[in-house]
Amino acid sequence: ELAHQQGSLLATQTLAYMYQSGKDLPRDNRKSIQYYLQAAKAGATSDLRYLAAQYRQGYVIDKDLAAARAWLTLSNRY
Repeated sequence: ELAHQQGSLLATQTLAYMYQSGKDLPRDNRKSIQYYLQAAKAGATSDLRYLAAQYRQGYVIDKDLAAARAWLTLSNRY
């Protein structure tokens, strides 16, 4: 958490995964998505694609095909 607060992209990605999977932290999809969003906004291509898939599938967050397309388009710029 401290490394994330200090701006570590890897720490942000790790927290996203840990909340998503429930590994070492209680599973919390809402927190997971918040961390994935932060990582994606920092330019993490894998997280951009992950968010696109989540918006397309609508399992963890509400289905939104326009948002899915936007995240995927952004990921293709990197």
